[in-house]
Amino acid sequence: MFRASIMGLILATLTGHVHSESDSGWTQIEAGDLTIYTDLSAEEGAALARQLIRFAAAIEDFPYPQEEKTAQPKPKLELLVFSKRRDFTRLMKTRHFAAFTQPGLKSTLLVLGPSDTKESLYRNARHEYAHYHLRTTASGFPVWFDEGMAVMLEYLKPGADDDVATLDTQALFTRYQGEVRDRRAPSLGAMLATGRVGEWNARRLARFYGLMGQFTHYLYFGSNYEKALKTYLAGREGELAEVLGVSKTELAGELAIYRRNSKPEFEVAAPRLELAVSQRAMTEPERDRVQARAAEGANPKRALRLYLEIA
Repeated sequence: MFRASIMGLILATLTGHVHSESDSGWTQIEAGDLTIYTDLSAEEGAALARQLIRFAAAIEDFPYPQEEKTAQPKPKLELLVFSKRRDFTRLMKTRHFAAFTQPGLKSTLLVLGPSDTKESLYRNARHEYAHYHLRTTASGFPVWFDEGMAVMLEYLKPGADDDVATLDTQALFTRYQGEVRDRRAPSLGAMLATGRVGEWNARRLARFYGLMGQFTHYLYFGSNYEKALKTYLAGREGELAEVLGVSKTELAGELAIYRRNSKPEFEVAAPRLELAVSQRAMTEPERDRVQARAAEGANPKRALRLYLEIA
């Protein structure tokens, strides 16, 4: 069966489309250590690169202060950014996820689906960059913390007219109001024990993202658990509530009270950098090669077809 499928793809490729070296309509953008492949306009792509580089500077002290982190070279960062929903869903074969992080030893590829607004595109990019940052700072964070920190940091927005980034706490705590308040949804304790979320439906995913993002905000800015949290994240042994010295029920009650009360504002430095940005048109094989890499995990059939066409 497998051999027949492979042969069918090979025959379809040999008798079908032949790649052109002409302009594919996609652009490769280089800005510092960041590479973006996109069919966005040149201006939009360059603006996204600058946004991410400022964001990278703003989150250097997460999840730990800089002096406590082990310095290590990070793998190269690449972004594949779509402007057309049809192209994104065809390649990644998903309706639940707007973005993906694909880590690797030599490079990490962030895949961003199309967004209705510039702000939602930036928010998705910040979320995926936060995953890249966490996974290249330390390894083995629990799923709840990896996603909770990424959700919280996606609301840390560099300003247009100053050198700071501001955490939009109100947006974080209002976006998922319905899902977080749903009494039929899994509890905080169940969410903290989550091992994977890939098969969850959209509503349960939204509940998880919202609750973990708000819970992470509470741990960092509204509680006295900073020392115990560092101990937990450093060792990752035992349940979080036990390390913090409270019950799961007490922890859920503390979060519920925190959500109802006023919450602190937070700002960090995000310097505006004079950054050289270069751009060039991509050929069809170049575009398809990076798209095939992106599809390997989510849609291997599509990835194989693209690799065969290139070959």
